[in-house]
Amino acid sequence: MRNNADGTFTDITFVAGLGLDENGMGQTVGDYNNDGRLDWYVTSIYLPANGWTGNKLYTNLGADQYSENSVAAGVDEGGYGWGAVSVDFNHDGLLDLAETNGDNDHFQQFINEQSYLWMNNNDGTFTESAIAAGMTHFGKGRGMVTFDYDNDGDQDVVIFANNEPLTLFRNTVVESGATDANWLRVLLNTTGSKTLAPDGFGARVFVTASINGKSQTLMRVISTGDTFESSSEISAHFGLAAADIITELRVEWPDGTVTIRANVPVNQTLTIYAGANPADLNGDGVVNGADLASLLIEWGTNGDADLNTDGIVNGADLAILLTNWTD
Repeated sequence: MRNNADGTFTDITFVAGLGLDENGMGQTVGDYNNDGRLDWYVTSIYLPANGWTGNKLYTNLGADQYSENSVAAGVDEGGYGWGAVSVDFNHDGLLDLAETNGDNDHFQQFINEQSYLWMNNNDGTFTESAIAAGMTHFGKGRGMVTFDYDNDGDQDVVIFANNEPLTLFRNTVVESGATDANWLRVLLNTTGSKTLAPDGFGARVFVTASINGKSQTLMRVISTGDTFESSSEISAHFGLAAADIITELRVEWPDGTVTIRANVPVNQTLTIYAGANPADLNGDGVVNGADLASLLIEWGTNGDADLNTDGIVNGADLAILLTNWTD
């Protein structure tokens, strides 16, 4: 539904090349080919005998046009599809796909159907790798979410099922010691703005870095509308391969404003603030030595420099200030 900017919408589903899924249930959005446009993956039942052709991958061509290429990409056959997520699981700079599914008793062939993990091959195709990667789940999967529960930098997976135990899969790509598994996790804070939604909902986050030998710009959108009856961590997570510095981090806020950070170190969780930056302790519009001096004066107290509101000004607050340094 294209927004006409006058309070009305126009249905362009079929002229855009969409709406080909017979019984879509879950969905996820991401830039799978790193061209700066958001693509769309929809889960649907794969049962050709009933005319149900399975999951759909709509590649965004721009100008409100999409190409459906799930078969060519190898991601059409996902059983009785439900929840789905888009995450760079192995930190190679490419978004991968995961899906959970299963049926109760309508179709015997989908009972104890496995969950799927499709790893991005960077050529328009994906390789199914769930069992090989240790994401072994057979059952009546419904919702699937990702979040970094152990704060190690990679995204972990939770699957919840119909009348079955919840399952947590811990991603160990960072603990593997690989030298090409760098990352950045960006959280957005809009408490200083009266017009932006909480957590930066609707914002787009871009990082530019040298990934796999060439400068690339990766894009993530802050959204809670993915998957099925569940919501993943509200963050922008980037796998960066062997990149050791981000030349530019750019946040495009829904109100049209832009925040830019240059030469950002990798392997950290970074909070970017919209509106008034709490690290700007003297309110002069920049975070610099003057703010650092204010923080040091309040060290050990619960003053205004308690940026993480834990009751004391200490090294954690210093780290937040330095992360937001602008001068």
